[in-house]
Amino acid sequence: AAPERAHELLARAAGASVPAAVIGRVGGTKIRVSIAGRAAVDEPLGVAERIWSTGIERYFESRKAIA
Repeated sequence: AAPERAHELLARAAGASVPAAVIGRVGGTKIRVSIAGRAAVDEPLGVAERIWSTGIERYFESRKAIA
């Protein structure tokens, strides 16, 4: 939902007894995630996308090397 319509989305979720919360905002060229005020992720979007899109493959490749 567009940021200005977040309240509508939250109201619909509440009406359906679905927990929902605004957890951040989007925009820019980096992904930043903080937990308890400390940076957990701070990467350019291209790097983050590559890590995400190859994660399953890398997981199983590392397991194959062990077997």
